[in-house]
Amino acid sequence: MRKRTLWMTLAAFWICGCSQMAFVPYERVEKTNRLSVRLDSGQKVEGTVIKADPVQIILSRPDGGSVAVPRDRIASIRRKPPVSDEFGRGISEEEISSVQTGRKAAVYGVGGGTLSLGFSFFAGSLLGHSSANGGAILAATAALGSGIGTAFFLKAGRQKDRLAAIETIRLRRRNAGTRPDSSAADPEELRTRIEEERRMREEARRQREELLREIESGGRNTPDR
Repeated sequence: MRKRTLWMTLAAFWICGCSQMAFVPYERVEKTNRLSVRLDSGQKVEGTVIKADPVQIILSRPDGGSVAVPRDRIASIRRKPPVSDEFGRGISEEEISSVQTGRKAAVYGVGGGTLSLGFSFFAGSLLGHSSANGGAILAATAALGSGIGTAFFLKAGRQKDRLAAIETIRLRRRNAGTRPDSSAADPEELRTRIEEERRMREEARRQREELLREIESGGRNTPDR
């Protein structure tokens, strides 16, 4: 009974430490999302969204390449919880990784490994106390518990490092006043902005010319005294 309880406890720790991607509909996919896409052929494609439109999703691959995934070939989409800054702009996993350090992971790994070893040694001694193979049970329990515990604490440390990296990125963007600009826009979006600015300038020029004509016309129609 004690052995079963120990195994269930260790399994619970491990499961709690695992973060899962959630299934999302196609319409909720956005730029910078990290996806795992399963095709109708059973093939799985993973990457960060470069562009998403009603027809396809374009993903950047870990190897530096990119791949276009047609919507009609997608069987399911799983997405890592998205992260954004204060302006609502997405923060990609690549940007987070470029800032993330391993300080917390190192501290948690060493401290957690030591703690797990002590707990596992104590639990192993209880389990093997009344058994003829007490030494083997103690060694196996200590090794297994220490390994799983260290992995769990390492994961917790990495999560702390990840959160710190996200806050660093948000702070940088806040201080820089970074907002969506032409460098981050799609070509189509850039063309739309340029056309809108051109139209506004043309409208302002037209209104200025009409105003000048009205002033000149008013001056000519004013009777001499």
